[in-house]
Amino acid sequence: MLQEENWDSAYSANNINEMFSNFQNILIRNFDNSFPVITTGNRHKSANWITNGIKISCNRKRELYLLRSNSNNPQIINFYNIYCSILKKVIIEAKNAYKKADT
Repeated sequence: MLQEENWDSAYSANNINEMFSNFQNILIRNFDNSFPVITTGNRHKSANWITNGIKISCNRKRELYLLRSNSNNPQIINFYNIYCSILKKVIIEAKNAYKKADT
């Protein structure tokens, strides 16, 4: 597309700023024509299964992660790992219960 473009407006300008502006306009127009914006469908999945308890537990997990990352205490690390596994099971159960109620 750029080979077929008429560049006279870019070369025939009076000053360098106008020349650059014309060049930029040609370039942007061809870029926009070559790569149009494509809109896709909304891929946001419904997360109605997330309860207030799960939100609170996720925030607590975040706090425990920060505590664990700043500590070498094996009890804290073990507690964090157990908390994560329990939370993961709760989330899976909540999703499954929501799917069953939805159908």
